[in-house]
Amino acid sequence: MNCPQWLTRLYQSWPVQTLLVGPLRFTVSRVMVTLFSIIVLARIATWVVGPPSYRVYIIGDFTNTPKHGSVRKGFNPDKSFSQTIDGCSVTVAAKDDKGSEKLALEIAQDLVARSDTLLVVGHMRSTMTRAALPEYLRREPPIPVILTLETNPDLAPAPDPRELDYPVVRLSATDTAQARQAAAFALGRGAKTFWIIQDPFNPVYSKFLADEFKQVIHRSQAKVLLWTLTEPPREIVGALNVDCLFFAGYWSNGLIAVRQARKFPGQAPRLFLLSEASVEPDLLTAGGGDVEGVHLMHQLEATQFQPGVSPYELFGRDARLMAEWLVEQTSSRFEWRRKKVHWLDYWMKKTLSLHRVADAREVLNEVVRGLPRMRREEQGTEEFTYRAETGLSGSNRGFHVMQVQQGQFKDVPHP
Repeated sequence: MNCPQWLTRLYQSWPVQTLLVGPLRFTVSRVMVTLFSIIVLARIATWVVGPPSYRVYIIGDFTNTPKHGSVRKGFNPDKSFSQTIDGCSVTVAAKDDKGSEKLALEIAQDLVARSDTLLVVGHMRSTMTRAALPEYLRREPPIPVILTLETNPDLAPAPDPRELDYPVVRLSATDTAQARQAAAFALGRGAKTFWIIQDPFNPVYSKFLADEFKQVIHRSQAKVLLWTLTEPPREIVGALNVDCLFFAGYWSNGLIAVRQARKFPGQAPRLFLLSEASVEPDLLTAGGGDVEGVHLMHQLEATQFQPGVSPYELFGRDARLMAEWLVEQTSSRFEWRRKKVHWLDYWMKKTLSLHRVADAREVLNEVVRGLPRMRREEQGTEEFTYRAETGLSGSNRGFHVMQVQQGQFKDVPHP
C-alpha cells in the first residue's frame, strides 16, 4: 500500500527531520556504539584478567585438633580442581575456626558474602557446624556443604516443607547409629546398669549422643542409674554399683573419667565404653596402662589406626573425592541447565563474558540433591546422608567396637 503524499511530505519536512528523525538516529547510533563498546571492553577485561576463580572452603579447628588437620591434609587444599565450571577454575582455601562457635559463625557470614564461595567442607565438629550451617543453607542459592567428622543428625535448621531438600552431604554415620550399636555391645556383654557421662566439650555432639544412648538402654529394660557432666562423689558410685560407664565426648575428659572411676576399689564399673570422639593416639600416649581394656566406638576399624599414620586423612580423601565428582558433574551440566532454565540470562552473560558463582551453585545444588539418599532406618542416618555404595565414600558404613590392648587399638569381633 502506497504511503499518502501528505504523510510523506510531513516526514520530509524540516521540523520533523530536525526535531525527531535526526535525534532518533543519533540516539540509536549512540546506544549501538555503547553496547558494542561494553561487549568489547568486557571481553578485553576477561582476556587480560581472566575469568574469576570459584573456591571450595575447608574449615575446622586446625589450631587445637590434630584430627582436623589430618582431614585437611587428606583433602589436599594446595591442589586445584582439574575441572572448570563455566570457564572458571576451582581452587581450595582453608579457614581455621579454632573450635569457637563465635568464630565459626563469623567465618560463615564472611563466606556467604563472598563472590567466590562454591562449596564448603566443614566445620568438622558438631557444635561449630550447627552454628554455621544455617548461614550457608539460607543463602540464595544455598551453599552446598560436605560434613566429614560430624555425627550429630540434627545439625541443619528445620526445613521449610515448601522448599527443596538441603544440599548437604554427610560422610559419616550418625550418633543414632553409634548409640544403638554401643548399647547393643554393652547389653551383649551383660551390662544391666549404666552410668552415662556427658562431656561439656562439644556439647551439641555429647548431649545428643548421651541422650540417644539413654533412650536405647531404657527400651531394653536395663537401667541408667546415673547421668553426670563431671565426676560424682565416690559414695554415690559405690552405692549404685553400675556395670557400664558410657562416656560421650573428647578423649582428654574421657581419660579423666576412666581414671577417676578406677579409683573406686571394688566399685568401679566392669565395662568402660567411650564414644568415637575419644579415639585418638593421644589417648594411648597419655593414658598408658590406665586405659588398658577400655572399649571405644568408631566408624573406622582399628586396623586403620597404624603408628605414624592418621586414619582421619581418609575422611579428607573421601571429601575430596566427593567434591571432585560434584564439580565434574556441575561442569558437564552447567551450559545445558542454564540454557534450559535461564536462556536469556545465560546468553546475556555469555555475550558480556560475565561469570557468577551463584549460577554455578544453582547447578551444583541440583547435582547434590540428585544423589541417592540413604533411608532413615539404615544405620541411624538421616535424609542428607548418602550411600557408601556410590563409591564416593568409605567412611559412613556404621560403627565398630575396638579395645585398648597392650597400648594399641584392636578390633573387637562382632558377636
